[in-house]
Amino acid sequence: MNTLLALETADTACGVAVWHNDACRAAAHIHRPRVHAARLTPLIQETLAHADMSAGQVDAVAVSAGPGSYTGLRIGMSTAKGFAMARTLPLIPVPTLEAAAYALAPWASPGDLVVPTIDARRNDVFAAAYLRTDESWSPLVDAGPYDISTLADAVWDATTGKGVIWCTGPGAEKAATPLRNHDAAQPVASKIRVVPASHRALSARHVAQRGWTLAHEGVRADPRTVEPAYLKAFHGTPSAKSV
Repeated sequence: MNTLLALETADTACGVAVWHNDACRAAAHIHRPRVHAARLTPLIQETLAHADMSAGQVDAVAVSAGPGSYTGLRIGMSTAKGFAMARTLPLIPVPTLEAAAYALAPWASPGDLVVPTIDARRNDVFAAAYLRTDESWSPLVDAGPYDISTLADAVWDATTGKGVIWCTGPGAEKAATPLRNHDAAQPVASKIRVVPASHRALSARHVAQRGWTLAHEGVRADPRTVEPAYLKAFHGTPSAKSV
């Protein structure tokens, strides 16, 4: 496998990346809500053109598989499935939070805890926690929907107390506050680091990077049956129309 097409639609950003021979050849993102349905397919075409490649040169498709926005995940997965099935390509579902965490490899030191988060409205976030080790990552808090106070409890229960706790992803600031306030009797606030806004958005590059590794580990999904990992029931906005 030489070329991977990656899609990221789990949050407000709509992103596409082309990963070729273990490096990003091209990537593009639109940071506006509710553009996924109209802009994802044209963005794929534009990104492939920028990479000086055609759809026929793609060897596999990776897609951000959730958790995240119900509508965004559905659009991204259906687009990835259609692209893969039309060309008989492998489809690699990439856990969204895992991709966000692994992208912090240049920041996190062994012993640090990385907490990727996505805003899930009200006081909730989608989140997980991963321990950075010498060679890899170890999941310590399972991916799922959390009240931010419950997440703070889970993270502090999981931490060794030695490393830094890195908050990343679109829900980073929201999750960091209860983490800092978790135990006022201890100087814990200094352990919390929020990744700069310029580096914590969900990115198709991160999906491509993680998807490339998973693909070479043999991870595949059946495009006829695979579904996003929503991890939370869908709650639509009530209609303003009377019935």
